[in-house]
Amino acid sequence: MSQNSNSEYVTNEVATITSSETGTKSNESSGITSGMQEVRDVNGVDLEKAKDEDVKAEMTKTQVILVFVGLCFGMFLAALDQTIVATVVPKIAFDFKDLDRIAWIGTSYLLTVSAFQPTYGKLSDIFGRKITFLMAILIFEIGSLLCGLSNSMTMIIISRAVAGVGGGGAITIIVSLLFLHLHQSTGSFREKLVRIDWLGTVMIAVSTVLILLALNWGGNEYAWNSALIIILLIIGMIGFILFGFVESHFALEPLAPIRLFKYHTVTVNLLVNIFHGMAFFSIVYFIPLFYQVVDGDNATNSGLKLLPFIL
Repeated sequence: MSQNSNSEYVTNEVATITSSETGTKSNESSGITSGMQEVRDVNGVDLEKAKDEDVKAEMTKTQVILVFVGLCFGMFLAALDQTIVATVVPKIAFDFKDLDRIAWIGTSYLLTVSAFQPTYGKLSDIFGRKITFLMAILIFEIGSLLCGLSNSMTMIIISRAVAGVGGGGAITIIVSLLFLHLHQSTGSFREKLVRIDWLGTVMIAVSTVLILLALNWGGNEYAWNSALIIILLIIGMIGFILFGFVESHFALEPLAPIRLFKYHTVTVNLLVNIFHGMAFFSIVYFIPLFYQVVDGDNATNSGLKLLPFIL
């Protein structure tokens, strides 16, 4: 009887252990399956389904060529508008009898381009590249139309600024379309509006405008040590610092993730672009002015003399 009891006891223990192991494996299997389901359904999107949709969305060779050509034309127009008025700036200033604000014809466009480029990058992520690109082109064309209808220096400066709002967006979105493989955005229009970093958008736009105003006015309309220039520079720099703080601590979808600046390649490229822009646009806008005012050339001849530099 004792041996039988021990045998039954061992049998029950083995059954218990086996049952426990089976339950554990079942739970692990269930957990793995659940985890896989969570991965597939991350952010409410079935990744396998999204992959299938990407395959279905592949375009024909003809469509790719047409889209590429269209994007190239858009890039050409936006880039051309940065310097297209360089050779006719003196003529415009003489016709409007306003030489004091001659620099603002080019500055107004570049100012809004710089201020709105980061915003367009995030808007294209939220609303999609196509609709954002078309909106940017529409604003750019409206600004260009207003430039053609301008009858005063004030109107042409404002019109150039409007064109810059669209031109900056066109360049940003075209670059992302050509070099990045991005999925279509999802969610309702209300949900997309909530995702916009409104505070960051206002802060970076205002800070950029203040800095550029100080750099443009300094040494021209005001002395570098004047109170206005110093205040603009200080407020602009404080705005950039606060922008970085907001982006790193409060923004759910930041315009410029601070982690990007940890990479030396990104930081160095930004600095190179800043100094390149300072040198390039100074030459492009003021060399034609020298040719026309000092040498007496017309707009066509000054443009031809500048052509080797552009090429």
